[in-house]
Amino acid sequence: MEKTTNFLITGGLGFFGQHLCRKLRKEYPRSKIKIIDLKLNSYPIYDYDELKLEVVLNKDITELETIEDEFKGIDVVFHLAGAVFFSIRHKEMLEKVNVLGTKNVLKAAIKNKVKRFIHVNSVAGIGFNNNPQKPVNEEFKFDWESVPIKYYMLSKYYSTREVFKCCDKMDCIVVSPALLWGPGDYQNTYKIIKAIADGKLPVNMPGGTYVADVRDIAEGIIAAYRNGKNKENYILGGHNLSFQQINRTVAGVLNTKALSITIPKVLHKPFYYASLALEKFSKKPLLLTADNIDSAFMYRYFDNSKANCNLGWNQQFDFRTTICDSVVWLKQKELV
Repeated sequence: MEKTTNFLITGGLGFFGQHLCRKLRKEYPRSKIKIIDLKLNSYPIYDYDELKLEVVLNKDITELETIEDEFKGIDVVFHLAGAVFFSIRHKEMLEKVNVLGTKNVLKAAIKNKVKRFIHVNSVAGIGFNNNPQKPVNEEFKFDWESVPIKYYMLSKYYSTREVFKCCDKMDCIVVSPALLWGPGDYQNTYKIIKAIADGKLPVNMPGGTYVADVRDIAEGIIAAYRNGKNKENYILGGHNLSFQQINRTVAGVLNTKALSITIPKVLHKPFYYASLALEKFSKKPLLLTADNIDSAFMYRYFDNSKANCNLGWNQQFDFRTTICDSVVWLKQKELV
């Protein structure tokens, strides 16, 4: 018989959180699943009532006193809540949500004697080496002083350090997912699909990044809960792809013309410094920040062998299938 476990998921109504909730309910049909979040999702993928979720709204992880009591009786915490911004204007917001917010969630968990804490971070918190031939693993030592204004990366790195400070008080596991794609995303990777669909992405950037299907990562995080070890970090991802490969796949699924021009790498610094100047003096937020431009010229590839070997987990979805499912969902919602 299934052991009844009380789960709590911060940020559980977001793109990734909904997929995790569905997988968790499927694996643990008798367990309690509580979600704390700021607000409802504008485009829900699943019926919360059908999944028998307890949803508590207006919970801000940056305000410890508003969330502490929600952790009473909880056995396991999946900490997903966080901020994703890449502008230099959002330094304080990223520190407040991703670092202070994580500290607050840890404090609430420890105070209420939570047994297991799974921190869903990002490969951004591990760093990169800009070498497509040598994907980074969990042992990689990144020079964090080399990225003084990559505030999103820094916030993810510092949040991991906060989690590992608490390993003597409860089991703390960090998972670092790739860039997530899949049905339900109407904010992040959706912008790339929409731009290609509308013919507004004229060129390929010369770098590459690590991508994964959101459904695979939900499975990986449950595997980390089951099999992960205290004070360990696990990279979860699917495919190391160049931006040209990503754009070509999206264009193929949309049946639109693939982009043929790739920006020369020699333009890296001129583009970066120009965008940084614009960002500093523009009164309106830029569609692409200096951080975005900088990263798009580099390869940020990763190796998930540790998770494959130690968690009993493997990715299942090929990238084209992920894009197909994403486009089907976006068309159902009339977003493309």
